[in-house]
Amino acid sequence: MDALPPGMKQTYEWENTYIMEPKENERFIPNKVKAICERAMKAKLEDQEYVSEEETKQWVLELCAEIKDGVREECNIPRHKIMVQVLISKNEGQGIRVCSKGLWDESTDNWASYTYQSRFLLGTAMVFGCYFDRTVGLVFSDADIDIKSSVSFGSMSSAGRSAVRPLPQFLFPEVFTTDFTIHNLPYGVFRAHGGKARIGTAIGDKILDLSVLAERRRLPQYFTHPTLNEFMGMDKSEWSKVRAKIQSFLSDDHPESLKHDSALLQEALVDMSKVQMLLPCDIGDYTDFYSSEEHATNVGKMFRPNQDPLLPNWKHLPVGYHGRASSVVVSGTPITRPCGQRKGPNDPAPTFGPSRRMDIELEMAFFVGGKGTELGEPIKLSEAGERIFGVVLMNDWSSRDIQQWEYVPLGPFLGKNFGTTISPWIVTWEALQPFRIPLTKEQIPRPLPYLAHSEDSRPQLDISLTVDLNGERICKSNLKHMYWSMEQQLSHHTVNGCNVRPGDLMGSGTISGPTPDSFGSLLELSWAGQKKIKIGTEERVFLEDNDEVTIRGHCEKDGISLGFGECSGMILPAKY
Repeated sequence: MDALPPGMKQTYEWENTYIMEPKENERFIPNKVKAICERAMKAKLEDQEYVSEEETKQWVLELCAEIKDGVREECNIPRHKIMVQVLISKNEGQGIRVCSKGLWDESTDNWASYTYQSRFLLGTAMVFGCYFDRTVGLVFSDADIDIKSSVSFGSMSSAGRSAVRPLPQFLFPEVFTTDFTIHNLPYGVFRAHGGKARIGTAIGDKILDLSVLAERRRLPQYFTHPTLNEFMGMDKSEWSKVRAKIQSFLSDDHPESLKHDSALLQEALVDMSKVQMLLPCDIGDYTDFYSSEEHATNVGKMFRPNQDPLLPNWKHLPVGYHGRASSVVVSGTPITRPCGQRKGPNDPAPTFGPSRRMDIELEMAFFVGGKGTELGEPIKLSEAGERIFGVVLMNDWSSRDIQQWEYVPLGPFLGKNFGTTISPWIVTWEALQPFRIPLTKEQIPRPLPYLAHSEDSRPQLDISLTVDLNGERICKSNLKHMYWSMEQQLSHHTVNGCNVRPGDLMGSGTISGPTPDSFGSLLELSWAGQKKIKIGTEERVFLEDNDEVTIRGHCEKDGISLGFGECSGMILPAKY
């Protein structure tokens, strides 16, 4: 196959800086990508009639996003920059002329296309995969290259254009294709070679050791501490100042760039694969909320089938409970199957033993930052965003049989306090600002004034989330489905004068969306054990010993992308 499709030409002259090809298991496979395009276009266009050019533009944008997300999630091509072009016209037999341009290298890059035709519409999707080795010397603009075009009645109207514009060069240009991009710079704590705990920031597949930079007086001394608590206790302006300083260290053309001190750069850079990640801070208190309307409704339907699935208070306040900070662990820590009392609906008396209904809960959680509040001092909703340091992935492991027997009347206890896993890297609240969106659900009835967001606010976050069980995808959801925002959760938590401290952890609650594949727990996916969940060649209802669960999260908008890494854990047999 030619490097470029017929009729296309290379329009940019760049020096070839590739020095290696993709790994065999990380190659762009056109047939697999084509199948993703086919599935998305059939689902979107099969029953659609042409309405207007504006409507067509919206379909184009949605298809570009769906195809791009599908390729990222289903194809193992982490080093490829994915470019998607979708064209749609009224089906009048005239066809679609495709003319694209882009950066291309025939030894590494590839493409796939699919044309869909219905009675009313004609559509073409083209996906380009440009490979960037981790030592490639090209840097793209924030917009990167995203081609999204709409065609109606044979004339093209643009819904987005490709662009390559000069930007400050970064020392690690490959990070534009990883979770830990230059737009991210999350904070974590690690230990290398059995040494002491050190604070770092993730950049690509490396860690920049901030302790080293602090020891050289390039950063404040609180980065020499073994936890992030003191830094988390600073105010928002200090967080922003430090973030900008770290970005200057990583900029190729900044006076403070570490390229001017190669010895320091070499000392401060650590391979992520060679360290042990630790909890990022001392967690003083942990609170978990119950803020997904879909999750609460599903649980209500299962356990209260003849009643309103939502309890009377649910839409008036973010329901929560106090968890156990001592059993919060970092990703990769095994979780032992808990033991406790269990009693089924037809059992004459409770029995004791290992949980038979071990479950997951797909969650995110935020760390409280800023100076600790005094007892009796609430945090207003308008101030809550300035008191959120950052966000992590979270799996709030749950024993459904123990929980079901014990939770009346005071709520969860042994069914929830045996283990909560978080991802090791805290993605800062500042880094997440480009991904803020309005609430996706209208809050009816309108919350009381202390909980009411203004109508023009953007309090929710658009974060795509996935759950894999033993390597098989079982859930695809999004934080944007939540009814209550993190700022509302923090404000309500403190409205009675409850004091909070930097490093306190607050879980979002199980994140479930409107479709069955977006349910964030096995309880929902199996509908209380009534349905089998397909896991490769096996089936599951709840977790078995040695099952491994991995949660991932990713944001992408206007060429800016970042991820959260992984939140994973394996179930070990009970010890009792």
